[in-house]
Amino acid sequence: ALFHINSYATDNIRLHLRWWDTSCSNQKVARALFDLSSEDLGVGIIGPACSFQAMTVNDFSPYFGMADVGFSAQTPALNDRSTYPGFYRVSATADIYHEGHVAVMKRFGWKRAGLVVQSGSSIFQTVQGNIQAAAKAENLTVDPIVAVRSVNGIDVDGIWDHLQRSRTRLIIFVSRPTVTQRVLCALYHKGLRSSCCGDRMIRLFV
Repeated sequence: ALFHINSYATDNIRLHLRWWDTSCSNQKVARALFDLSSEDLGVGIIGPACSFQAMTVNDFSPYFGMADVGFSAQTPALNDRSTYPGFYRVSATADIYHEGHVAVMKRFGWKRAGLVVQSGSSIFQTVQGNIQAAAKAENLTVDPIVAVRSVNGIDVDGIWDHLQRSRTRLIIFVSRPTVTQRVLCALYHKGLRSSCCGDRMIRLFV
């Protein structure tokens, strides 16, 4: 891509790319920002890929006078122009999935879904609110089952009890992949199978 762009560049302008592998790590993003601040600043930033780190970058990029183009950070929180005025995205937000959630519920005649939300971040709170608003617009209900704080702070018993007591046929996870995987593994070992809950087949959206 750089070769293609530079082959059409005029007035001796050339595009150069410096990259850091931040691995969705806050520590590595902080290091990249430090390196960036101590050398000749460029004209813009591309990435990082993960939402948490993209928010961190955009907390600082305005001080560098640089715009940031996000290619995969999906959190709707980055849509707030008053907080992230220099962020531009070329990918859809997580809100695109809500139409699918609602469509599945309507297709099978389900009026209620459960929501497992990771607490402690505006990312997940924003997604939770948007999912519930999309469902409410179609006279459907999405109820939080339990909030999980971290991989080690998961109330799996609470989720399991909810499945046993309620008529929920659909569970939507709004959490980091590591947390979602931990919850699903724990539920599987508790007996989450196709026949775990009477005549109900439990569907999962992650």
